Amino acid sequence: MVYSLDVAQGTSILELHLDPKDGSVVARETENEDRSKLAAAKVSLGQAVAAALAAQPGQAVSAEFEDDKGKLVAEVKVVANGKVVEVTVDATTGQVTEVER
Repeated sequence: MVYSLDVAQGTSILELHLDPKDGSVVARETENEDRSKLAAAKVSLGQAVAAALAAQPGQAVSAEFEDDKGKLVAEVKVVANGKVVEVTVDATTGQVTEVER
């Protein structure tokens, strides 16, 4: 098991993998995706998680903004009844647009 931490660096994301025992970096990679669309988000990631949990109760285990065919969305993974459910939230309106069970 490792922890993953994403750090914004301009329009790139530095992904660090950390050893859970001592916090040391065991791997790193840079994602060169254009993240400039994040400025268009009207909804915070916290608000997106709250909307996702209202639509699918459980425990949120990850959340990130993504470009889905030109539209900015938040993808939230929720563990419910022992299964991972992916909930998509429109990052402009805060409305849940999809629940993949």
